[in-house]
Amino acid sequence: MAFSMFYALVHISLGKFPQWERDADFYEEQYLGSQEVDKLLNDDGFFRVDVYYAGDSYDNLGLWINRSNLYCFNSVVTPSIMEFYPYVGVKRDVSSKPELKHYALRGLLSAKYMILRTSEETEFLAAEGSDGFTYYGAAGPFSVYYNQNWLPLGFTYDEYLQMDHLDSVRADDRAPLMLRGIGLTEEQVAAYGHLFNGEALEWVLPVQSNANGAQGTDTQAEIRTAGWARYGGVNYETYQNDVRLRRAAASYETEYDAGGFTAKIRTGRDNLVFFAVPYDPGFTATVNGEAAEVLKVSGGMMAVYAPAGDNTIVFRYQTPGFVMGGVISLLSLVALVLYLLPAWLFRRRVLARAAAKAQREGLPHTLPPEGAASVGIIGGSDGPTAVLWTKTQNNAQDSARQLLELPEETESILHRRE
Repeated sequence: MAFSMFYALVHISLGKFPQWERDADFYEEQYLGSQEVDKLLNDDGFFRVDVYYAGDSYDNLGLWINRSNLYCFNSVVTPSIMEFYPYVGVKRDVSSKPELKHYALRGLLSAKYMILRTSEETEFLAAEGSDGFTYYGAAGPFSVYYNQNWLPLGFTYDEYLQMDHLDSVRADDRAPLMLRGIGLTEEQVAAYGHLFNGEALEWVLPVQSNANGAQGTDTQAEIRTAGWARYGGVNYETYQNDVRLRRAAASYETEYDAGGFTAKIRTGRDNLVFFAVPYDPGFTATVNGEAAEVLKVSGGMMAVYAPAGDNTIVFRYQTPGFVMGGVISLLSLVALVLYLLPAWLFRRRVLARAAAKAQREGLPHTLPPEGAASVGIIGGSDGPTAVLWTKTQNNAQDSARQLLELPEETESILHRRE
C-alpha cells in the first residue's frame, strides 16, 4: 500500500502536472480547431488525413472530425498494422506516427489532406517529404494542405511484387515499390500471377559452375536466399508516375459506415483490386453480390479478385467470435436461471410454511408484501410470539419489535432470507 501511494504521487508529480501545463491549449486547438477543420474539408467519400507537428504534438486529431488518421495513438489494433508499418520502415508501438520523409505512404494509404499548426508552416514546407502538398485553406489554429498524390481507397496494378523478393529490398524503398506492384506471396503468385504483366522488380539469381564446368544454380531454397532484387529508381518523380498509373485504374466511388465499406471500380481486365485497409480475419467481401476471398497482400493490406468491367465490391466486418460469444452468453444466462430457480422456489416454500404456521397458532404476523426479502420470527423463552415479513434482511427483527411493541430482551429464533 505504501509503495502504491508513493508510486502514484511520483507519477502524478513528474508526469501529469507538467502535462497539464503543456496541454493548456488542448481544448482550443483540438476541440474548437477540429470543428473548423471539419467545416473546411466538407468532403464526401472516403479519405484519410495526416497531421504534421514540428514540436509537441497531440494525438488523434482525426477522431474529432470522424476521419481515419495516419498520425494516431491507438494501442488496440489488428495485428496486420503491427506487421505493415515496421515492414516499410516506420516504428509502430502504441501509436502510428510515420515521418514526413515516408512520402509514398501518403499516396498508398489514401491520405488526402495534411493538417498542421499555422505557426509551423515554415518547418513543414522545408521538411523532406513535403513535395506535392498545396495550400488548401485555414481552419482556426490550423492550416490544411491538399495531397496532389492522393489515391482513392481501391486500385489495381499491372505488375506484382513477390514478397520474399521484396524482403531483400531496403525498408524505406518498399512503400514506393508497393505503388508499382501489388505484394503477393509465392502461393498467390502461382494463383494470380497470370493476371499481371510480370514482376515489378527483377530477381537476380546467382550463377555458379557445376562439376562439369557448365554454369548452373543451386537448389531453389539456396537461390531464394542468395538472390537479390534489382529495380528501377525510387524517388519522388517515379512516385508521381506510379501514382498517376494507379489513379487511372482506381475506384470512382467509395462509401463507408461502421460495419464496412463499398467501392465501385471499373477494371479493363480481370485483376486483383488492392485496398489500403489493414487485413483482419473478421472481414468478408462480395464482388457484384458474389462471395470473394479476402487476400492478405503487400505486407498486411487487403485485396480481392474482380472480373473485367464495372464492379461493386462490398467489405463487411464482424469481430471474430462475436456470434459464438453471444450464443455462449445466452446459454450461460439460461443455465444461471435454471440454477437459481429451484433455490428461489425452495425459499418461497419454507417462508410460506412459516407464515402459515404463525396463522394457525395465532401468532401476531404480517402478510408477505410484494418483493419481500426476509422474514423475522420473534420468540422468547415460551416459544414464538410474532412473524414479520420485511423488505430487507437486516431490519426484520427490529421492525418486528417496533410493530408488535415487544421488549428488547426478546430474541430471534429464526431469521431466514426468502
